[in-house]
Amino acid sequence: MMLTDFGRSRPCTLRDAQRTDAGRVIAIDAADDRPTRFDAFYRGHRQSIADYVQRRVMAHDAEDVVAQVFLVAWRRFEVIPLAPEDRLWLFGVARRMVADHRRSTMRRLRLTDRLVGEARNPDSSTPSFSLLQARVDAAMEVLRPAEREVLRLVLWDDLSHSDVSTVLGCTANAVELRYRRARSRFHDAFLALEPAPQTPEQFAAASTTLGSPRGRQSQGGSMPRALITGITGQDGRYLAELLIGKGYQVHGMIRGQNNPKARIVQDEIPEIELIDGDLTDLSSLIAAVEQVQPDEVYNLGAISFVKLSFSQPELTADVSGSGVLRMLEAIRIVGGPNNRMRFYQAATSEMFGKVHEVPQRETTPFHPRSPYGTAKVFGFYTTLNYRESYGIHASNGILFNHTSPRRGLEFVERKISNAVARISLGLQETVALGNLDTSRDFGYAGDYVEAMWKMLQQEEPDDYVVATGTRWSIRQVLDMAFHAIGIEEWSPYVTIDERFLRPAEVDQLVGDASRAKDLLGWEPKVDFPQVLEEMVRHDIEMEQEKAGLKR
Repeated sequence: MMLTDFGRSRPCTLRDAQRTDAGRVIAIDAADDRPTRFDAFYRGHRQSIADYVQRRVMAHDAEDVVAQVFLVAWRRFEVIPLAPEDRLWLFGVARRMVADHRRSTMRRLRLTDRLVGEARNPDSSTPSFSLLQARVDAAMEVLRPAEREVLRLVLWDDLSHSDVSTVLGCTANAVELRYRRARSRFHDAFLALEPAPQTPEQFAAASTTLGSPRGRQSQGGSMPRALITGITGQDGRYLAELLIGKGYQVHGMIRGQNNPKARIVQDEIPEIELIDGDLTDLSSLIAAVEQVQPDEVYNLGAISFVKLSFSQPELTADVSGSGVLRMLEAIRIVGGPNNRMRFYQAATSEMFGKVHEVPQRETTPFHPRSPYGTAKVFGFYTTLNYRESYGIHASNGILFNHTSPRRGLEFVERKISNAVARISLGLQETVALGNLDTSRDFGYAGDYVEAMWKMLQQEEPDDYVVATGTRWSIRQVLDMAFHAIGIEEWSPYVTIDERFLRPAEVDQLVGDASRAKDLLGWEPKVDFPQVLEEMVRHDIEMEQEKAGLKR
């Protein structure tokens, strides 16, 4: 068996690797066949682990990380012989090693920043410099850790977006979007610190207030804990990243460990803890809440594709409607009389359906036009009932359409961006759609999850509309998406298929988020044309890779 010796370029044997790792040699009985069996295990899985690692860390570090993975496997093998089916366990080890490596890489970069900064600014003792530096530091503290890192890597280290994507383990398009948002947030935070305080200490105090409006502490006094249902969806993943950046311990609930999307979540967010649970099973929810003891529960799980709800209305009602009741009941049972858990329910603009006024706000009557919308109305009023009956801090977020490159391909705006990408690459000729005249209020999912978090930081629970206030028809979405690939006349590429028409259509949805802006201090930061352009670029890159066209 061959591994890479740490710190040296020559190959080393398993016996060498044991000595390198622990500083001692572990004697192996000549009659013991474990080394032979482990050698077969290593040969069988080495390439797949190496491929996994090489896609996530710098090339010159990959061999060291792979060697660490198999050293951990050997230590377990000494006690419990590994079976071939332990491949999933081995990938779990690789995921943890990659996460550890990324964290250590970030620590090295931060140390380099500090040392280089001290070298470049030897005369930094003047009051004006100290105040300016304190103001910059205060504004940086407002940003999420991932946003601080991307600003430092792009602006200070002068790395390209492609190089930053390698360091951070994400796509170059994701880096570009994160960089734009980070610059915007830094600019807003920097200006918000005016008029300038007189001392660096005052700046530090200002940054603490600005960066953490509430700063709720966990029930046990340690880092706050959050439980998220629907963790595999776009909102669950963006919310998990937001909360981890704010110092939360995040648990994501999935239905069964064989969930095919679980690995996507673990690859993107190594820090997250996955836990079993099912919105159709009260006992599993009680067990999940009892195990996690969350400070905040975000119920994002639902059957959220409206067209599907017409063909599976009973299941939609059970998951999207009764599932809310079961989760609230689990919180009530586990939390007891002095319940400190806070609950967020993901309501939807589909509850307004056949709208009674334009734009729609918190006081607009509901008139749902689908089983999905109807189930969500039940969940909305169930949340309200538990808030009033049991005193639970439970809030509804009435979110209008929000999207991102993580949006499912079944949703119309992502279906369009993906089809446009494939058409540009010659992989597809046309895209079949339904009603082109319907219009929606589209926003960016990464902005909307911040509104969710802000709702649970308020002293009193309430219900809020979250929207941009701008309406886009499907024809306008097609205009922008095809324009991104240089096509101005898209009609030859679009066909109408009656299969995609709803039995009862919702013609126009546009929200008034004035209340969220006034009470939560929430504002959308990324507009829809910018998000759609990013989605098209992302899908072109994804389809190139799938088709083997990427250089």
